[in-house]
Amino acid sequence: MTPTTTGRALEEEVGRLLDGKTKPVGSLGRIEQLALQIALALGTPAPRLQAPQMVVFAADHGIAAQGVSAYPSDVTWQMVENFLAGGAALAWPLLESACRILAEMASFESAGVSTRGQ
Repeated sequence: MTPTTTGRALEEEVGRLLDGKTKPVGSLGRIEQLALQIALALGTPAPRLQAPQMVVFAADHGIAAQGVSAYPSDVTWQMVENFLAGGAALAWPLLESACRILAEMASFESAGVSTRGQ
């Protein structure tokens, strides 16, 4: 891809493009930051990603037992399956854009590894 603009001018152009969308300015938060980062890396205000991929990492490492999750760790594998099937909120725009989704599941609990403190 041939860069069209560089540096600060490109950053300002991407900002104008993002802010000009039908949405409150900055309302997409981290997604807008990532869009800017990709545009700067590729040197164009309208980057096209070829064969995009996303990797999801999930683990049932025992921290859920301390009340930090709405779900018990024994359903982690079901949540990963749901994500890969397009059932999770984050998955549907990725699947619509032909993004390949990969999942890595680490099962520390079922492997008998204790993650609890001494």
